[in-house]
Amino acid sequence: KELLRYLLQKTKDKKLQVVIATHSPTIVELLPEQALVVLDETTEGTTVNPNATKSSAFYQLGQPDPNKINILTEDKLMLAYLERVKGYLPQEMQPRISLNAAVTGASEMLSHQVPAFIASNTKVILILDGDQQPFIDHISPNPDSLSPEDFQVLTDNLKAKCNVTIVGTNPDIPVYMRWCKQHIIAIPQVCPEQIFFELLNSDANAAAGTFTNNQYKDKVRKALHQRGDGVDAAAQYILFKSMLGDAIRNETASVVDCMKRLAAKIEAAAK
Repeated sequence: KELLRYLLQKTKDKKLQVVIATHSPTIVELLPEQALVVLDETTEGTTVNPNATKSSAFYQLGQPDPNKINILTEDKLMLAYLERVKGYLPQEMQPRISLNAAVTGASEMLSHQVPAFIASNTKVILILDGDQQPFIDHISPNPDSLSPEDFQVLTDNLKAKCNVTIVGTNPDIPVYMRWCKQHIIAIPQVCPEQIFFELLNSDANAAAGTFTNNQYKDKVRKALHQRGDGVDAAAQYILFKSMLGDAIRNETASVVDCMKRLAAKIEAAAK
């Protein structure tokens, strides 16, 4: 708020126009709607939303609803996966679930959003790609057993090995660790593209293997290009969700079993 007051004063004093690229709900809330520019990801690429509202901005930011169980993902492909996983949650729980893609990346979510979620006391569950398992391993020790030196080593390792820098004034590391252990789930696959690639490739042997996140993304794009399908995020979202639906209808064990296990973890985290 102080930053915004400062900038507004400078615009008056020096007759400036200020453009801010932000994920801050505080800044969005304090600005008039006519000052907002909201970017949407469409089949034509990234476009300007002509009817930008604060609600549309908050939706893009993954701003949690205090009356819901908010499940945030790193991107839209994981969102498509969770929209299918939701069907395996108890029926009475499903209307309370709010799914959003934060589209900010795991580093941003863990560094900046988690401290904000802790402060807001809102029910939030983060579903991350499997390549974020090292982060979960780092925060797995019992914080009560760690010395001040241990906490320093832990935060140094989070920054150096996981690209996570916990922000905030004097962050309470034990509270941060406990929150993350209760509210963060990493899927067993490297990324949702791994599941997508295996669905796209009927040859199980060809699809098998362990690649990096970027390698799976590249393999999915190549496979879609060979099929003549769109490779942008919106096209991938639609096709992936459709193929997951087919796997559910066909009772494909490898897919359904993973979905059921993830649903069980979400149910446990939501309690």
